[in-house]
Amino acid sequence: MDRKFKAAVAYYPNCSATNGDVAVPTLILIGELDDWTPAKNCREMMAQRSGKGSAVQLDVFKGARHAFASPSFKTGTEQYGHRVEYNAAAAEKSASDVHTFLKQAFSG
Repeated sequence: MDRKFKAAVAYYPNCSATNGDVAVPTLILIGELDDWTPAKNCREMMAQRSGKGSAVQLDVFKGARHAFASPSFKTGTEQYGHRVEYNAAAAEKSASDVHTFLKQAFSG
């Protein structure tokens, strides 16, 4: 039985610690205004990818902060010196993107 990962989904990852080479197709979802794990780091990672490994899709959500998909943060707050805030539009779009991504990843 094949027990290897077929795909990966990462919400708010810290992209600064990687060169972007991944073993399986990966979807990264991050807020444009995330000051905890900045989208800038993910954009830089995407720009320096070597082309080795599997595909990476980066979705950056305009106006969204860290924890944009967490309804418990409907009232934005500070956590450990960073702004976290739910964003209904980004949460809905990210859920749709995850569904589409996983459907593609597992259709073959």
